[in-house]
Amino acid sequence: MVVKNSERDPLGFISILARNTRIHPGAQKQMIGTQYLHARGMPFFSILFIALVLVSPIPCFEAQSTPTLPLEQVDYNILSGAIKNFAAMDNAVRVSIVRFTAKPSKLLIPCLIEAGTTTQWQSAVNDLRRRSFSTFIIESKFEMPLKYELADTMEEIGGTRNPPLGKDKLQFLQEDMEKLESRTQARFTQVEVSAPGISDDGQLAIVYIAVSFGGHFIALHKTNSSWSVDPNPLCGWIS
Repeated sequence: MVVKNSERDPLGFISILARNTRIHPGAQKQMIGTQYLHARGMPFFSILFIALVLVSPIPCFEAQSTPTLPLEQVDYNILSGAIKNFAAMDNAVRVSIVRFTAKPSKLLIPCLIEAGTTTQWQSAVNDLRRRSFSTFIIESKFEMPLKYELADTMEEIGGTRNPPLGKDKLQFLQEDMEKLESRTQARFTQVEVSAPGISDDGQLAIVYIAVSFGGHFIALHKTNSSWSVDPNPLCGWIS
C-alpha cells in the first residue's frame, strides 16, 4: 500500500517536493535535520539522503529495452513543462537530462491507477504503461528558459548505495553530501524522465521524473498550446 507523507513523515520534508506526494512504504526512511537544511534553502533532492537509516531500497527503474524510438514534438512540449517545474522547485538554472527515457518501477503503478477514477485519467495511465515498454531517445528539442544538456547516464549520488570496498561509510556519505552541496551552489540538477502518458482526448499527461535516489509522477493539463503542472499529489519514492 502507498501512504501519504503525513502518515509516516513527521518532519514533513517530502512535502517540499510534491506537496504530500504519496510515498511507497518500502522507500520510507527516518531522516534527521532535514527541516534545518530546508530552512537554509537547500533544494529538496539535495537533502533527501542525509542521515538515512539504511534499508533495502525498492527498484527505481526497469531495464532499458531496445531499439530506441524517437519522441514526438508534443512529448517535448509536455516534458518541457515538467522539467521547468522541477527545476524551479529545486532552484536550478542548469539541468542535465538523461538522453534515454526512464521506466518507473512497477511497484508504483497500482498507486498511480488509484490516483484517479475518470476515463481521461485511466487512458493517460494506460498510455504511460504502454510506452514504458519501449525506450525513447531524447534530443535537444526542449523549449525552456533553462540551460540544459543531455547525458548518456545518470550519475549515482545520494541514496542508500553501499560505499566502494574499503571505504568508510560515513566518509562516503560525507563525500556525497559535498557533491550535492556543490550542485546546490552551482544551481545544477540532473534528471531522468519517462515518455509522457497522454489521455485519449489529448488534454492530460502523466510524466515520471526522477533523480538518482528518488522520483515521482506528475500530471500536466493542456491549456491552449501550453502544459501546466497539476499541484495535486501523486506517487513517489526515495531510496
